[in-house]
Amino acid sequence: MRQLDAGADPKAPGRISLAGPCLELLIELIEGEGDPGETMVQMLESWRDDAAPGDGGYLGDMVAANGFVAEVAAWSLAFCTVNSDLIDEAAAMIIHAGSPVEFAAFAARFSGRIADVDPEALDAAERLFAGSLLALERIDEAVADYLNDQARR
Repeated sequence: MRQLDAGADPKAPGRISLAGPCLELLIELIEGEGDPGETMVQMLESWRDDAAPGDGGYLGDMVAANGFVAEVAAWSLAFCTVNSDLIDEAAAMIIHAGSPVEFAAFAARFSGRIADVDPEALDAAERLFAGSLLALERIDEAVADYLNDQARR
């Protein structure tokens, strides 16, 4: 698994790694037919379950968050929210290419277009996660347990 460079902010890899899981959460919240609160509970349980046995779909993302899942989830959700149209455009570009898209072409098309997380979007994301802090902390605990198990092997 490739580690993300934290640069000056140790939370940066967590913000980046949670973009995928948070995008899936955003899609479920927008397109889902059930109760948003229940959707949130189910998604967070699946994130924890991915880490607990150490073989889930988002295990790599949770590990790459470096123990900051609880602290960065709202930022990642806000990022996906403010950039949702751009994310859709990027996905369409990749899907319609029919073959791998070269980084240069991708960068040329999207350079300078990524929106910063604005305070309103961050506040809305924090409100969505407000009742889920314990669940987010349990994800960090499951990742720590997984990493400890790996270190003992």
